[in-house]
Amino acid sequence: MTCHVAKCSDLTINHKAFQYYPALKKIKTYVERYPERPLTLRKAATIAAMEATHFSKFFHRKIGVSFKHWETVRRVELAISFFDTVQTSVLEAALKAGFNDLTTFERAFKRIKGITPRDYKKHVEALWLAKTA
Repeated sequence: MTCHVAKCSDLTINHKAFQYYPALKKIKTYVERYPERPLTLRKAATIAAMEATHFSKFFHRKIGVSFKHWETVRRVELAISFFDTVQTSVLEAALKAGFNDLTTFERAFKRIKGITPRDYKKHVEALWLAKTA
């Protein structure tokens, strides 16, 4: 995951752990193969071949954030990738990234990035226009 604006809560995420621990490698492989599918803790635990409570504690110890926070950051970053590559509305990006409604997406996006998705999208579009001018 990369940071696109000044505030970025994924700076505390230990991304290297996904390379080192086999159970976490399986999670990384799954989300790379199916990026648009939301991933529940129970599903992630099954993929990692662990019991859900144990997986949750293991994930937090090794990654540095809760599974829920990591999954939210991952989905926000996925939505950002839609803004960066194609003309996608905020609602379309939210739904494609696995959010069930726009309000939840907007709240999560603002909490993680420090900017609303609409303002972020305007910023991306302005940068694109400046490059093509």
